[in-house]
Amino acid sequence: MNMPLADQRPCATQDQVSPFDRVVSPRGDGKAPEDLRGLLFEQNLAGVFRATLPGVLLMCNDAFARILGHDSPREITGRSVLSYYVMPGARSALLEVMMAHRCVANYELQLRKRDGSVVWVLENMNLVEDPQHGPVLEGAIIDITKQKRVQEELKTSCEKLERAMEATIQAMARTVEARDPYTAGHERRVAQLAGAIAREMGLDEGRCQAVRMAAIIHDIGKLIVPAEILSKPGRLTDLEYQLIQSHPKVSYEILNIIDFPWPVADIILQHHERLNGSGYPRGLCGDQICLEARILAVADTVEALISHRPYRASPGTQLALWEIEENRGVLYDEEVADACLRLFRDRAFQFEA
Repeated sequence: MNMPLADQRPCATQDQVSPFDRVVSPRGDGKAPEDLRGLLFEQNLAGVFRATLPGVLLMCNDAFARILGHDSPREITGRSVLSYYVMPGARSALLEVMMAHRCVANYELQLRKRDGSVVWVLENMNLVEDPQHGPVLEGAIIDITKQKRVQEELKTSCEKLERAMEATIQAMARTVEARDPYTAGHERRVAQLAGAIAREMGLDEGRCQAVRMAAIIHDIGKLIVPAEILSKPGRLTDLEYQLIQSHPKVSYEILNIIDFPWPVADIILQHHERLNGSGYPRGLCGDQICLEARILAVADTVEALISHRPYRASPGTQLALWEIEENRGVLYDEEVADACLRLFRDRAFQFEA
């Protein structure tokens, strides 16, 4: 498919002379000697060409012919170039850019060679005046097929790494859930809500992904907490509560050695901090808490209040939303709280099964 214009460098206008004539002569008359013009044309590694607006090739160099799979310029000079475009309408789109900007700069497109294979080229082109044919297209193409193939391979590798990272994170979350069946699915539901809040706030895709990934494994530090404490139906002792409060720091220590593309460990470390400094483990307040952690804090609180626990029944969705609304700007970020409330009240948000 055709790619958008890559840059807007100054381009030649119809009144300007051909780039073939822009070499300054030693005589100082502004005209290039014929042998120098020929050398620049024939020895250029780029495929240099001149064509009419309807698409008839007036002239080209050896490199241009080779890129299209021909042995010499004689094989294609005087012929239409329309058959070389792979995508229907590709040349029309190219001419639209030309007419809008009077040039084409760093335009990527696919051409079909004589043997039927496809080549990616980078095209730069100007509209110039030809004494015989009037306005013509003059420019050069560079074969970037190898570069495009490398880019595609890198993209495929990155996608595989992303899938592997996602699978690893999911495995971590299941490990936590296996030790605490009473909260099974908590991380997954928090991730759903946290991601929805981030999108509702208009965060870019990278930050939305960071929030979601952090949410999926935000309780991994609870691996150090004995299962009987996690599922204890009665009141926790001070020591037991302190042990549970250590899980954000433990999570950070586990995850900090992993080179995530986002600050996942820091988000998780801060997700129990509160705006007024009453949270833990470091008592951060206000903007000391990163936005992603503030989103995770609200999502974690809402999901926990909506869900049943061994030591209490679910207070329900309305009470969970009341908690967020009542402490908006005190414990929870105002913008995050508002986005969460809109999701439930205006957008009918529901957790996926």
